[in-house]
Amino acid sequence: MSEHHPSKPHGAGKSSYDLIDPEKVFHELEVRKGMTILDMACGPGDYVVAMAEIIGTGGVIYAADLWTEALVRLQKKAQERGIRNIQTVVGNVSHRLPIDDETVDLCLVATVLHDFVREGVASEAIGEAARVLKPEGTLAVLEFKRMHGPPGPSIGVRLTPAEVEGWVSPHGFTTRRLSDVGPYNYLITFRRSGGAE
Repeated sequence: MSEHHPSKPHGAGKSSYDLIDPEKVFHELEVRKGMTILDMACGPGDYVVAMAEIIGTGGVIYAADLWTEALVRLQKKAQERGIRNIQTVVGNVSHRLPIDDETVDLCLVATVLHDFVREGVASEAIGEAARVLKPEGTLAVLEFKRMHGPPGPSIGVRLTPAEVEGWVSPHGFTTRRLSDVGPYNYLITFRRSGGAE
């Protein structure tokens, strides 16, 4: 669970944050004060810092990644900005994280599901998201459109919205909305089946 991973995991180091429309993404995610959020495989933490500022001191955001160096840099950045609601978690998101069941309002999987699929751990990672999310919680998957890059990974590993749904739906989620959030990326939000709309 708390595996030390000194070298970068596959695909680490590049952030999609500069490619998307953050205002639109956070509006679609309904990020608001007091939320509890998990950013799975958060990398450099650009999404984490932005959401931490929105949710304020009454909320908490878990920044989970195997890449220890990135989390250390994220902690430093948060400290410099006076942000105190980020909890970094060094761990493999396809294994059990030190987060209680049904305590998270929003779980973000930003441009890493294709890596999970390539590594054969997508089902386990989505299952972990399902475990920590509240019954009415939201799972949000941000991915690259199926087109040639750069930016982004090669077209062969990119996932279509239907493929994302194929990985997520078996874990008790229903699709809520598909949104275009920039020239290269789309966002799909899911709710737990039976969760409030």
